Amino acid sequence: MTTNPTILLKDGVTGGMKGIRARSAEIARLIGPLPLSVEVTTNDPLQMRSQAQELAAMAPNIIVKITIHGPIGELENLEVIHELEGERNIRVNATAMMSAQQCLLAAMAGATYVSLFGGRIANMGYNPCEEITRLA
Repeated sequence: MTTNPTILLKDGVTGGMKGIRARSAEIARLIGPLPLSVEVTTNDPLQMRSQAQELAAMAPNIIVKITIHGPIGELENLEVIHELEGERNIRVNATAMMSAQQCLLAAMAGATYVSLFGGRIANMGYNPCEEITRLA
């Protein structure tokens, strides 16, 4: 299962980030021990690391969502993923992937989960099933 701060706010969660985190912790408790992916809300690598630690501490089944790259294609997020998984023992769901190659890079960085955005791939005019097949 995955959460998204924007969707939680649209769905009526109040209290800003505090409310989002409380709702995420509640969902994690309800579905435990199954994993719940919770997204960081920053593109800054240092803040991502800090948020990831806070999120992971909320419940043992929380997986931290980190996008594969920054807003203009920066690759520092792969370093963040590698550090969180390898050095801090924080499970990561690498998100916003548009290709099998990106999924492979995230897995090589240590991501426990990868999220290929099939709908967005289709919107770009490509067949997401082909990307999924490449991953098999």
